[in-house]
Amino acid sequence: MAAEKMTTAEKILSHSKSVEEWILGGLPEREVAAALGIGYSTFRKAKKENELVAQLVNGASQRYKAEQEKIQSEKISQVRSSLFQRCLGYNVDLPKHYKVKRVARNADGEVLLDASGKPIMEDALEQVMEKQHIPADVTAIKFFLMNQDSKEWQSDPERLKLDRKRVANDTKRTKLAEAAAGSGETAGKSLEDILAEAEGDVY
Repeated sequence: MAAEKMTTAEKILSHSKSVEEWILGGLPEREVAAALGIGYSTFRKAKKENELVAQLVNGASQRYKAEQEKIQSEKISQVRSSLFQRCLGYNVDLPKHYKVKRVARNADGEVLLDASGKPIMEDALEQVMEKQHIPADVTAIKFFLMNQDSKEWQSDPERLKLDRKRVANDTKRTKLAEAAAGSGETAGKSLEDILAEAEGDVY
C-alpha cells in the first residue's frame, strides 16, 4: 500500500528548524513557502488552520521583529550619544605623519654604509597619535535644544512671540467687532469699518 501523502502542515512542521532559521534570518513568508516548494496561499492557509504551524511561524516572526526593534533602539541610542558629544565637544586621538630621517637597512636588516663607511640616512614617514579637541557644533546644539527643550528653544523665538501676539489681537478684534454689532453701534457701517474700528481699539 502506498504511503499517505504528507499534508502541507506536516511538511512545514517537518522542516520546523529550517523555517525558524529562515524567518529569524529575515526571509519573508512568501520566500519561506517557496523554499519548501509550497504555494504562498497554501502556506498561509496551513498557518491559519493549524495551530502548531501558526505558533512556529508567528513565534519566529515575533522574535525577528523584537530583535530588529532592539537593533534599531541601539542605533538610535548610539546616534543620540554621538549628537550629545557633538553638542559638548570631545577629544579624539588622530594619526599624524611626520617626515623623519633614519638609518637605511637592507633586506636582512643590516645597516647600509656609504663609500666612506658612514651609515646611509633615508627619509621615512612616522605615524604618531595626537589628541585633538573637536569643538562643540552649534548646529548640533540648536537641534538638541529644539527637540529636548522646545518650550524655551524655538527656531525663531522672536517670530513665535509676534505670531502669538497677532493671534491674540485677532481674537480680541473679532470679539470687539461682535460686541459692537450686538450693541447696535454698527448701523450704516460696513464689515471693514467695524473691523477697522475694533483694530484701532486693539492697537
